[in-house]
Amino acid sequence: MNPDLKMLVQEFERAINESVCESDRIASIVTDMKRAGYDITLVLEATIGVSARTDSEPVPSHVGASDSDFELTDQDYKFLRALKIAPDA
Repeated sequence: MNPDLKMLVQEFERAINESVCESDRIASIVTDMKRAGYDITLVLEATIGVSARTDSEPVPSHVGASDSDFELTDQDYKFLRALKIAPDA
């Protein structure tokens, strides 16, 4: 893997980890489970697929609700909220 791409993938992994660690909801549930007498071990596994674009593919300047080829589903919004990301409305 090219070093620049490797660095970006590592940054992505750190961002996901930080989002999970900083989640108030997750912290609350972990606290409740510990109070109930349980220890918690969380292992998340993610597969990140990366492929190079061809020169003919345009680089998007932004992705938003006005893009006709792109729509977020309710599940997308739920996932983004869990990561504390607010998509432009």
